Amino acid sequence: MLKTVLPIVGAAVLGNAFVGRESLAWFQGLRRPAMQLPMPGFYAAGVVYYLLMGVVIHRAGVREDARAYRRAIAVLASNELWNAAFFGRRSTRAGVLGIIAFTAPLGLLHASVAGDRVSTIALGSYTAWVVGYDIPWAYQLWRLNPGPASPARAITAASRPASLTMRTVSSTSPPAVVRTITDRRRCRSMPTNCCPAYPSTRGLLRRET
Repeated sequence: MLKTVLPIVGAAVLGNAFVGRESLAWFQGLRRPAMQLPMPGFYAAGVVYYLLMGVVIHRAGVREDARAYRRAIAVLASNELWNAAFFGRRSTRAGVLGIIAFTAPLGLLHASVAGDRVSTIALGSYTAWVVGYDIPWAYQLWRLNPGPASPARAITAASRPASLTMRTVSSTSPPAVVRTITDRRRCRSMPTNCCPAYPSTRGLLRRET
């Protein structure tokens, strides 16, 4: 019995360690596919999953099928690794890729329990859930929430030249200021030295005696 209970309880505890408050808040803030279950539905699906895997592991122990037992443990571990990839990294892309990769150990376990009718039914029910719901849901979630831009996009955006902002002189500026700015612009465009002459203001400052 311990060989059945310990892996199930250990996997449940380890998997929930990656789902903290911040990760759960991130998940609840995502745009939801129309097919997404409410949170109580996810909790119920999780309970059923652990029960079904408990049946498979227990039957492998009764038959003393070491290969089926090891592969069942691998399925449990792979499922918790998905939690780490999806919630730990907060990545919808990792979620969809992870659930697709999860079908590999799940298929190997199917091959190992093919001779046991009870295990095949239990595992087949869970596999139908993975293929019929988990994969389409994860894909739609990723399409609705693709995540931040890729590093390549960030490098491309950073290499773009900065926009040039031109400041124009207000129409209310004094004529002398407009003329000064105009002459300076002409000087910058000429290849030779340019020293525009301006009327002296010395006489304007001289006090009459």
